[in-house]
Amino acid sequence: KNDIVSLLGPETQSMRCGCATHDHVVENSDQRLWKFVLSKYPCVSSRSHAQRLCKGSVLVDGVAREDSCKVKEGTKVHLLSSEDSEKTNTSVVNISVHYEDEYLAVVYKPPAMDTNGIMQNNSKGCTLEKAASFSLVESCEPDKLPSPVPCHRLDRATQGLVVFAKTLQARLLLCRAFEERGVKKRYRAVVAGKVSWKETQINESIGGRIAKTKAVCVSILDVEGGNIAVHGVDGLTLEPIKHVSTLDLYPFTGRKHQLRIHSKSVGHPILGDKLHGRAISFKGGIKPMMLAALEVEFEHPIKEGKTVHVCMDEPITFLDIKKHLSS
Repeated sequence: KNDIVSLLGPETQSMRCGCATHDHVVENSDQRLWKFVLSKYPCVSSRSHAQRLCKGSVLVDGVAREDSCKVKEGTKVHLLSSEDSEKTNTSVVNISVHYEDEYLAVVYKPPAMDTNGIMQNNSKGCTLEKAASFSLVESCEPDKLPSPVPCHRLDRATQGLVVFAKTLQARLLLCRAFEERGVKKRYRAVVAGKVSWKETQINESIGGRIAKTKAVCVSILDVEGGNIAVHGVDGLTLEPIKHVSTLDLYPFTGRKHQLRIHSKSVGHPILGDKLHGRAISFKGGIKPMMLAALEVEFEHPIKEGKTVHVCMDEPITFLDIKKHLSS
């Protein structure tokens, strides 16, 4: 379930839950907005759901307000419909949250989504940073950021875990931890060919800068003939591959496309990497790049002595593709 990404914004989901009335007048004074929304709209299932709706889908006397504000008696609260939400451009993609506290969060980025920035190639017009601003609960700390900020990024084609800061101090310390290699990361990749080693160190420089990656073989799969068509980066069809290998990759540096370039440099390009490796297609069409950030571990920037360790399972799409290749 962690890998399922809903293409419906929270306000659209609320409409599908069957809320018949979108306008309510506050009868009791000094009530928190999120609490009022939770009590009056049957489609709202939890406090976090109510808080997400308050970030753009709920108006108080015609104005968007914070979920923690107190609404006075006689105030009119309006839950936007899906049509209204589209007009106000608040519809976003829901994301799964693997860890969250007042200072930071670790969330899942699906493939074909940009971490941040203005991305014209994203047909949904939504980056992970924008989605996180709707999915994460607002911090109550005095140095809270206007919205959560990613402390690092994944390539658009790569899926997996991304760390967000919710306060200014957490952002400064987390960014420093990433720069000083204080964050342990593990990626899972499925590559073309049968690796001849159990573990290896790749030390090929990228752009004239030192780059280091440890690669560990997890498994090797025999590919049944006729189940896979592989295409080179130049568009020419290559000889069918007979094996694919599953690797765990541990980057010690953070160069652009490091894991993709290093995998290719040892003769085992990542499947689905249209830029550095081999596009993979079979019945069902082109599949996403088979590279995912599965694990992060770091010292909590604020809570002394606490270690944040988040690990997710290999994506279902990876397992399905490997099952198809071997059948």
